[in-house]
Amino acid sequence: MRIIPIYIMMSLMTVVPGTVQGQSKGQEGCLIVPHKTLCKTESLNLYVGPQSVEPGEDIFIAVETLTAANDSSQASSVVIIDELTGQRYEAPVVQGLAYIELKAPNQAGRLTFRAETDNVTSQPAEVLVHAGQAASFDIHIEKNKGQAFVWTSIITDKFGNFVDDGITATIELVSDDTVYASLQTSTQGGRIGLHIPCGEIKKTQSRIRARIGYAVQEMNIPTYLCGGEI
Repeated sequence: MRIIPIYIMMSLMTVVPGTVQGQSKGQEGCLIVPHKTLCKTESLNLYVGPQSVEPGEDIFIAVETLTAANDSSQASSVVIIDELTGQRYEAPVVQGLAYIELKAPNQAGRLTFRAETDNVTSQPAEVLVHAGQAASFDIHIEKNKGQAFVWTSIITDKFGNFVDDGITATIELVSDDTVYASLQTSTQGGRIGLHIPCGEIKKTQSRIRARIGYAVQEMNIPTYLCGGEI
């Protein structure tokens, strides 16, 4: 059995007070069983985390079932609903707490969950699924405004999601397998683009290499690139 992560457990720790021995009906909507009184569910607290994940990572969902007095209710199960897909997951309630673990989908986007039981519905909770590590792109170089302009195709993770903005990319100038210049930029709109002064590029046997996460692409720099007029 999986252990509930501590950041969820710290939020959900409750103590059910001991009451009357035996089993009988107590106040309206309540059932008295050994060591506790269980009353109908009046509210649900929905906990989802972490709030940001990559495709395939674990999403932990916990639901606390509460009475009007904020004690654990008599609910025996809850249904957790993925509002994007309509998928419904039923989870047993043990001592006022239900718990499930899901895998984030391959497609990036925002997921919204809610929980319900006994005609009571929780407030929604969201998780952001963002792209994973860069896996695929092409690199290009051309003359622009009197400089070499390096740019890429759309950069995607292995599931085809555009990488997030702000991901660091390193551009290296290479000659005879030696890096003689290194510059950094960051992704914007799923791409990178960077101007390099022609004076920084060796005239012969130069290549340009782009590193984005673990993904690497390189190409030869045409010797004519920085010659002549724009």
